[in-house]
Amino acid sequence: MTYTQPQILELLQCSEDPIYFIETYVLKAPLRPHQLRFVKSLEQDLPVVGAFERQTGKTQLMKGYLLWVTIFRANRMSLIVGLDSMNVTHMRDIHRIYDSLPSFMRPTALRMNAH
Repeated sequence: MTYTQPQILELLQCSEDPIYFIETYVLKAPLRPHQLRFVKSLEQDLPVVGAFERQTGKTQLMKGYLLWVTIFRANRMSLIVGLDSMNVTHMRDIHRIYDSLPSFMRPTALRMNAH
């Protein structure tokens, strides 16, 4: 695939800034201050525990962050643990977000499986 200059710049910006990626391609809205602090904490590579109220966008935020890690961070692993039915739902949502990305930003997926 041949990339244009704007596509290269967009890939670079997304690869360097998970906040930009999540705001632009996942939530399509600015992150709230508590969400910004949480993502910045995740980027410090330390164990993080987030205590959020209900309905504050934490699930979508984490789906976006996990997709960002998967696309832009080599040698990092993401794991979703929970009830099997919820895991399938979350993985399908991540697949949907992946499918909504511009084609130049989607690495080739060898296998797409919600299980």
